[in-house]
Amino acid sequence: MAKRTNHLCTNPNSDPNQPPQDDDSLITQVLRPNEKDWNFDQLHTLLFPNSTSPSFRSLFLITRRLDAPSKALKFFDYVTENVAETPPGSKALLSSAFQALLELTLREPTSEKKLFELYKIAKDRNVPLNLKAAGLLVRSMGAAGMEDEALTVFNELHLGLKTSHIRNVVIELLLKIGRVDGALKVLDEMLHPEAKFPVDDFTGDVVIGSLLRREQIGRSVSEEEIVELVSKFEAASCNALLTALGRANDFKRMSELMAKMEEMGIKPDVITFGILINRLGKSRRIDAALEVFEKMSGGVKGVSVEPDVIVYNTLIDGLCKVGRQEEGLRLWIPICLFVIERRDE
Repeated sequence: MAKRTNHLCTNPNSDPNQPPQDDDSLITQVLRPNEKDWNFDQLHTLLFPNSTSPSFRSLFLITRRLDAPSKALKFFDYVTENVAETPPGSKALLSSAFQALLELTLREPTSEKKLFELYKIAKDRNVPLNLKAAGLLVRSMGAAGMEDEALTVFNELHLGLKTSHIRNVVIELLLKIGRVDGALKVLDEMLHPEAKFPVDDFTGDVVIGSLLRREQIGRSVSEEEIVELVSKFEAASCNALLTALGRANDFKRMSELMAKMEEMGIKPDVITFGILINRLGKSRRIDAALEVFEKMSGGVKGVSVEPDVIVYNTLIDGLCKVGRQEEGLRLWIPICLFVIERRDE
């Protein structure tokens, strides 16, 4: 796109030795006074020289430089009305200005309540959302308790904007308000082998963490459903569930989950074993903790994970608490070897 060079001199007495200002800076100057004092003829000349449109970046920067959402909205209104005079497809340019308008609005107190109205304005004017604007709307309204409005925006988004991140936000939101089936539907779409936006490193933590919250409303999720969901993710999500079960001293379900991980081919890591040993030790089930330690380091059933210092310290602490200090002291030798090996690497 050709650079706009039709500058209007806003100060005839300006120093000719000063470098010329770019168009964006001049436009910002025109927009600096109160909205009722804007010079729209001058603004149009600078913004649409020779019937060309400003760039995405220019519209974004100009809008962001305005110091109040009211100004930004009026500028957005003006550009929306005038961009139709420029070549087809220019409506897409307005997405950057709308993003800047949202960012300015969110600086104001209780601004989230205004977001849905702004979204409806953009929709009525056929202004497409860009990825950042879509994320701002869904996240901010969801966090402000405007769940229905956030879900409306999500459902109306173009498929290309329904990224893994936004889907994670929506899954957490749906589970929070008890719409479990809706959340599982979104998750199933992400788990499809040909999904454009599949599950990522955060999806499992979002799903399992949300399901384990005691304040969850709506229909309850059965233990079988939780275990089945966990089986769809990697060890990190299983670790989150193990931690929650451990806090409740639910060792039966912890054992069932470990069996399910083995069945589904999800390999436990050092954190997995550390969680088990920690919870068993705190419950003074030290013999069971030692069995987990032996399985961890002995390669039982194809599982072999090198213990770290945290695991050793946890075992020593547990042994000392039940009066088995001598056994605890014997574990100091492998700890020292572990530290020496890591130091020499």
